[in-house]
Amino acid sequence: MRDGSNVLHRNQNIDRIGIRGGWNVVITIIVGIVALLLGLVGGFFLGAWALRRSMANAELGDQEIIDMAKKMGRNLNPRQVQMIRQQMKKAGNNPPPLLGKRSSDKSKGKVSSMKKK
Repeated sequence: MRDGSNVLHRNQNIDRIGIRGGWNVVITIIVGIVALLLGLVGGFFLGAWALRRSMANAELGDQEIIDMAKKMGRNLNPRQVQMIRQQMKKAGNNPPPLLGKRSSDKSKGKVSSMKKK
């Protein structure tokens, strides 16, 4: 049985079912790795986007805001609670972008070309 005919027979079976070495296998592996990486990167950004959207739409009640402030060691009066609610509502309407800066942030940090007198 060690005359090599068994090995030849196995190779013929592999050829018959379409499994061959060479570039087909290399290309299949490369495509698989690229698809996996694209899926991971795309899934990360999709998940981050969904989390930002859900956090932007979350509304806290007055008592929840007060409890959160107490955990941070602060006591808020009703006016401060109202101001926090307004700030949260304003921030929720315009969630931060996933990459880069907001288009309204471009003017911030630039030096004015006007001279002071």
